[in-house]
Amino acid sequence: MSKKNNHRRYNPLLDEWVIVAENRVSRPWQGAKTDPPSFSATTGVNSLAPGGKRFNDVVTPAYESTYVFENDFPSFTDFPSEGRNDDKSPTIISLLVSSDRDAYDDFSEDNELFRQMEVRGVCRVICYHPDTKQSIATMSQEEVTKVVKVWIEQFQELKQRYLWIQIFENRGAAVGCSNAHPHGQLWAGDFLPNLPSRKDKCQREYYARRGLPLLFDYLQKERAANSGRIVLQNQHWTVLVPFWAVWPYETMLLPNRHVQRIDELQEVPFLPQ
Repeated sequence: MSKKNNHRRYNPLLDEWVIVAENRVSRPWQGAKTDPPSFSATTGVNSLAPGGKRFNDVVTPAYESTYVFENDFPSFTDFPSEGRNDDKSPTIISLLVSSDRDAYDDFSEDNELFRQMEVRGVCRVICYHPDTKQSIATMSQEEVTKVVKVWIEQFQELKQRYLWIQIFENRGAAVGCSNAHPHGQLWAGDFLPNLPSRKDKCQREYYARRGLPLLFDYLQKERAANSGRIVLQNQHWTVLVPFWAVWPYETMLLPNRHVQRIDELQEVPFLPQ
């Protein structure tokens, strides 16, 4: 039996514990192996590349830098459904359709087990580069800086209207990426998703107890301890493996000064270096 140090670690961002089982690293692995995407077999123009035709027959314009457009298949939209309140607060509506109602004699509008809340927002696609073979990792610093500036511009435009703005990228078909062209997504909604809501709560409580921002305090302690979890760092940024990491290849990018929102990165030193 292995005598390695199997233990739990606390994640202060989510107020939960993570099991760390070191002996599991040595187990036999017979899982699937994936090959990198091949572009040589691609025929025609990628739908997200300049001149490509998307699924709705819209032709992508001949862009030369970062290009943003409304997602053709958005997860939510910016128009209200019937019954929207005038004060723009979320409307609670029944999750049950008419056929369901017949099966539940005790159905009522305030049933706690079957609830649905309207959401409003926008979903956009951000194409980083016109060349399908590129990625953030292979683009020049100037090109990456343009992408970051577009993120900031989009955030500044939408923050007046929406409670939560999430800019992200899925990589690979296994996690739902349907196109290999270098691109990311932006979702802006009038609600706070589950994980950000929990992280917000935990960080507020930590600040109330300690008088310091949680992640800023954590970063200072990691840098002072020289723990070995720091992967890269320079004058402005630190990349590290969080103490409470769940995945084998999990890193966190943190600014070396306290920053709350992406549009606070306007100063040139805080853009990619």
